[in-house]
Amino acid sequence: MRLSAAAAALAMSITASAAQAVPVIWTFDDLLLVPDPAISDPGVGAALGYGAFIYDADITDFSAISLTTTPVSAGDPMGEITYDTSVGIFANTLVFSSSADLTRQIVLVLDADLTNAGGVVTAGFGEESVDGDASLVRFSAFATLSGVPIPISPVPLPAGLPLLAVALGGLGLAARRRKQSAG
Repeated sequence: MRLSAAAAALAMSITASAAQAVPVIWTFDDLLLVPDPAISDPGVGAALGYGAFIYDADITDFSAISLTTTPVSAGDPMGEITYDTSVGIFANTLVFSSSADLTRQIVLVLDADLTNAGGVVTAGFGEESVDGDASLVRFSAFATLSGVPIPISPVPLPAGLPLLAVALGGLGLAARRRKQSAG
């Protein structure tokens, strides 16, 4: 009886693991970041931002991060940069940095949590240099992040699983016969 309960538990765990949550690709386009004249150096101009990242809310994991800001005018001291590394999530604030320039960060302040259902979330964006020169800063008005679940193909049944089930069933029958002949 115990062996059949173990086999049932194994089958249920395999079935449950197949029902994983679907991660979501979050995107934004045509984001205008403008310098704050009270804080930023005069040479810092406006920039356009766009990008995407994949986020799995169940395990709070980011992947395929690519958020880019491109200056509108040439000679901007902040230059073009792509943010590709997650620094972390702090309440409803996401922080990304660039592996090419670790002194630069882009910060997204969300009005709602990112979920695996996708949808639309409003976010404020900020871009800054964190190397002690706080005068390289740009901000945006609120922009929209759009999330679309990524379809994941079902995990195929491993070829050895039916053999394992037959073996466990055979062991259960052998144990039952041994118990009946001993009793």
